[in-house]
Amino acid sequence: MLDANQQWTLPQALSICQELKEMNPFWVEEPTHPDDIVGHKRLAEHIAPIKVAMGEHVPNRILFKNYLQMGATGFVQVDAVRVGGVSEFISVSLLCRKYNIPVVPHVGIWGSSISTWFYLTT
Repeated sequence: MLDANQQWTLPQALSICQELKEMNPFWVEEPTHPDDIVGHKRLAEHIAPIKVAMGEHVPNRILFKNYLQMGATGFVQVDAVRVGGVSEFISVSLLCRKYNIPVVPHVGIWGSSISTWFYLTT
């Protein structure tokens, strides 16, 4: 796994990921800004079979739907707190199931996230 934390431009991501392909990372996480769906798709095509993971900073199911429809991600890291709660988290998870994309839940804000995960898992 390699987490760029949204710090790369698309040209940087393409260049860096090309260099890192020989290391065969499991995924490249948040390579560029979460609003750049087309950039994520280009990168995903460029580095395949390595997957692009994204989602911890995506605020709603509509953007997730756009990512999934474009084939711009290999893993979705939805954050229940940042996406607006349990209902939105479930909506995103069901969308991912439809597109056969694994969900790797993100926990970013510890107190709120732990409370939410306790609720989701009980």
